[in-house]
Amino acid sequence: MSRTRIELPEDHEFEISGIAFGGQGICRYEDFVVFVKGAVPGDRIRLRITKKKKNFAEAVIREIIRPSENRVPAPCPHAGVCGGCTWQHVNYPSQLEYKRSMIADVFERIGEINNPVIPLPLSAGSVFHYRNKMEFTFNDRAWLTPEQIADPEFTAPDFTLGLHVPGRFDKVLPIQTCYLQSERANRALRAVADFTRSSGLPPYSATEQTGFWRFLVIREAAGTGELMLHIITYDPHPEIMDELKKFVLTKVEGITSLIHSVNSRKSQVAVGDESFCLYGSPVLKERLLDNLFHIDPHAFFQTNTAGADRLYRAIIELADFRGNEEVYDLYCGAGSIAISIAPHVRHVTGVELVPQAVANAVHNAELNGISNCAFIAGDIKNTLTQNAIRADAVILDPPRSGLHPEAVQLLSRYAPEKIIYVSCNPATQARDIQMLSGRYHIAAIQPVDMFPHTYHVENIAVLMRTRG
Repeated sequence: MSRTRIELPEDHEFEISGIAFGGQGICRYEDFVVFVKGAVPGDRIRLRITKKKKNFAEAVIREIIRPSENRVPAPCPHAGVCGGCTWQHVNYPSQLEYKRSMIADVFERIGEINNPVIPLPLSAGSVFHYRNKMEFTFNDRAWLTPEQIADPEFTAPDFTLGLHVPGRFDKVLPIQTCYLQSERANRALRAVADFTRSSGLPPYSATEQTGFWRFLVIREAAGTGELMLHIITYDPHPEIMDELKKFVLTKVEGITSLIHSVNSRKSQVAVGDESFCLYGSPVLKERLLDNLFHIDPHAFFQTNTAGADRLYRAIIELADFRGNEEVYDLYCGAGSIAISIAPHVRHVTGVELVPQAVANAVHNAELNGISNCAFIAGDIKNTLTQNAIRADAVILDPPRSGLHPEAVQLLSRYAPEKIIYVSCNPATQARDIQMLSGRYHIAAIQPVDMFPHTYHVENIAVLMRTRG
């Protein structure tokens, strides 16, 4: 039978045998691989194919005949729909094991490392209410449940505030409570939804590219308890924003910052071309590893403060600094890693593309009395090309896409003794480590779970320069 014409029997029972990078369950029909959304190893299911390729297919669960012993009820009614919590139906110890397995798989397949030894991820501690930042979208089109679609008396709302359903830029799932943020943050979400819905001003339509209300970003500092609400609209309208301020301050306790940004561009990103502080402080203050950080409304900061604390402590332990090292921190952002390791080394130079993040890093270093850090604004590969770095150790924390090939070549050329590679995408991390394998070998690996109920995981790899 031709592989391209293989037909899976409709009533065939499949046993889920593993988990793929990306969180989907894996099963097989003869030698044909099927990736099943929402399936857990140990499930026995019937499925429905949604996409078929030459060598594999994608599917959804049609019926669970026998659930896996690792399957648990998901507490959130939106689990599996909004895309934020893909694994709420998996018990937490199994989540850690699946993440370990996924890292081992990509290090073997992509990194070309035979039988890599990967420890279990360090536990996140709190598995709910751990996010310090959530971004919600206004829209005129709601994502509807099958029951709502089938109900002839149901009227679809034309004003929603919630989360984008994966793969749909034009529809938003209305959310009143998200289990990943605190209850105080959820009260703020509901208060903003109540006010904006009755404001008389329309939500921004992603399809029509018209409307007023665009985004709500909620940031809550775990270390200080501060709460920032950041509203992004299409144009200023100061009168309505003043009304919004008065309303939310009476409905939500402990708001320390209320920021309004204006974004009249077509691109759907929660940033503004100009920003106004309507109430309180223009920055959020957060504490991490005994350091105080000022976080600009548009600045990147680790979204799980307790998880970041575990991550940074693990970096310091695995790096085994002696105190006299010259360290480069590439993709340094607002300087949180550089500032955290500064007491353990002689000097740190941070490099970051975003000028505002570099300004934040300089300010944060001064704020904490850190005098052995310097920060450079620039593209990583250009900075490495223009500066013949003389580093004992380099810390890498790149975006999900990983390192630019030229950056890999330059690191191989400068050959610092030690590279500490921190990644939120073990697949691109494994690819980059494979390209560095001619000069470096892996001395240690430690995953850290920052995002319970998702397949995402941070991974630390310490690379040592190979002698000879």
